Amino acid sequence: MLLGRLVRLADDLVETLDGTMVFADVSGFTRLSERLARKGKEGAEHLVDAINACFSALLFDAYDRGGSLLKFGGDAMLLWFAGDEHAARACASASAMRRTLRDVGRIRAGASDVVLRMSVGVHSGSYAMFLVGGSHRELLIGGDGTTTVAEMESLASAGQILVSPQVAALLPASCVGAGVESGRLLVRSPVHAEWTAPELSVAPPDEAIAACLPEIVRPHLLGGHAVPEHRTASVAFLQFTGLDRLMADSGAEATARRLDEVVRQVQDACERYEVCFLDSDIAGDGAKIRLSAGAPRVVGDDEERMLLALRQIVEADLPLPVKVGVNRGPVFTGEVGPGYRRWYAVMGDTVNLAARVMGKAPAGHVYATRDVLRHARGRFRESEVGPFTVKGKARPVHAWDVGPPTRSAADHAARPELPLVGRRRELDQLGSAVAGARRGAGSMIELVGETGSGKSRLLTEVRKLGDGMTVLRSTCEVVTRETPYFPWRELLRQLLGAGWDDPEQHVRERLEDEIRAGQPDLMPWLPLIAIVVDVEVPSTVEVDQLAAEARAGKLREVVLRFLGRALVVPTIVELEHAHLMDAASAALFDALAGELESSSWLVLMTRQHAPDGPSPDAPRVRIELGALSHEDALALAHATPEAAQVPPHELEEAGATAWLK
Repeated sequence: MLLGRLVRLADDLVETLDGTMVFADVSGFTRLSERLARKGKEGAEHLVDAINACFSALLFDAYDRGGSLLKFGGDAMLLWFAGDEHAARACASASAMRRTLRDVGRIRAGASDVVLRMSVGVHSGSYAMFLVGGSHRELLIGGDGTTTVAEMESLASAGQILVSPQVAALLPASCVGAGVESGRLLVRSPVHAEWTAPELSVAPPDEAIAACLPEIVRPHLLGGHAVPEHRTASVAFLQFTGLDRLMADSGAEATARRLDEVVRQVQDACERYEVCFLDSDIAGDGAKIRLSAGAPRVVGDDEERMLLALRQIVEADLPLPVKVGVNRGPVFTGEVGPGYRRWYAVMGDTVNLAARVMGKAPAGHVYATRDVLRHARGRFRESEVGPFTVKGKARPVHAWDVGPPTRSAADHAARPELPLVGRRRELDQLGSAVAGARRGAGSMIELVGETGSGKSRLLTEVRKLGDGMTVLRSTCEVVTRETPYFPWRELLRQLLGAGWDDPEQHVRERLEDEIRAGQPDLMPWLPLIAIVVDVEVPSTVEVDQLAAEARAGKLREVVLRFLGRALVVPTIVELEHAHLMDAASAALFDALAGELESSSWLVLMTRQHAPDGPSPDAPRVRIELGALSHEDALALAHATPEAAQVPPHELEEAGATAWLK
């Protein structure tokens, strides 16, 4: 259907079609995934084989009767039938898939079988097919028809096919059984004429097809390298509602423009915080969008980035109300499906619970489970809700209503200190830098490596080597990477003896007293220094007379002059997550780098491999933290508190994994 749409109406936002929709939800894959997760890579490959075998067989039944797959939602399929006898062919496909699942849906997992079951909803009517979005074009389906087919599926029990009154009216009476609330059971497959799908006379260009895949997912599917695995990720569901009324009041074209705005806002938040826009699905009176952080790629600070993206979305002036649920935990990921219809799957109980939590959230709110907040390095205003019961959970679920972000808590809580393994060369280099700062030859050093490579552990050792030296610490954050001078605020406040939460008046008085007593010639430039400290002071004639293009340079000059007295004191400056630094702070650190050689400051920055941060031309040393040797990785694994609780062969495997990375 979509390929034909890209040929016929490549640029149109909406097309309204008449046909029959089949919404089939297969249950049992979550249980299967949990069992196979215990087998590691072998279990992940077994699960892919099971998914491929199951859905390949089911799709054969649908495609053989003229159906096409519109959406795959982890373990659910949305199928479309148009043309002659579309209702009969759709119902015949549903019956055939139910029979097929009895044959392919019993899968061995461990000591017993997992039996897959399927509930199906079918509805015939008019559907609005929206193709909207910016960074990629997302197919959304709306209108009364989607509300009805979603309702039919939700009312159907496992093993049942429930058809709407509109479908029942198009079938022989002998095919329709008892009523289940607003639907009727399909008890017999209808007879229909054989169907030959029309072939496309012209195929859409490859780039048009690729543009319908989310940007982060696109290379995994087009490159065919999405290795199946069980991993940890944060998954969020967004559901916006009011679509049926909007279409009734404004029409399909106006609704398409509103939906385009919604999807673009979601895409913008995902791009800003490097969250993956996974896919979308239908929902009663609206649609759902699914996001992930930690799959298909791990960037770091996954939970914080996810919550920041979700807050940006709900705070945007969207034309439709949106509610959000987010959960964190183990998921199965991988490229699945038959060769002619591949998709990137993120499945498991973690995903299911995120959807259930979203269902409890009111419009305009973000509900998150405990694990998301526990692993988010940033801090958000939050209030506990629940506990509440959800389908599939024996115990009540605890969730929190997540509000706007506040300043991140310092990540300096006491942790078990592991031995420093395999970093002797790096530590010797840092020790020389500490000695240099003590004798008045300071420097700037970057520790570059991915999450878990030991950057923070090296900083701990440097503090020991620098015993007796002043230590200033600051952290760049996802939420503040566009806030000018954010990491400098904390550094300068520490120099002033002021805390982050001190009243602004107190900080301003400390700054004024310090400059007036020690560097009175800087008083005319106090407003510029105050910008970096994040306090407000009245402007001066000298500042007002500065040309706009000269202000940034003058600010850097006077801040460095202000630091002059402190630069002679042996000091270690720690700046973590420098890859999240704002541009103004980076420029000020570049200016500082030119002064360090004749100072007593050692500036240590930790960062991941990213292009952001201080200019590569700044005079500094770069220490790359590569993978540990196999022996060192194994020694480190043995030193963890958990080592005694892990079987030796698993510990060996953990060491090998760390070495390979």
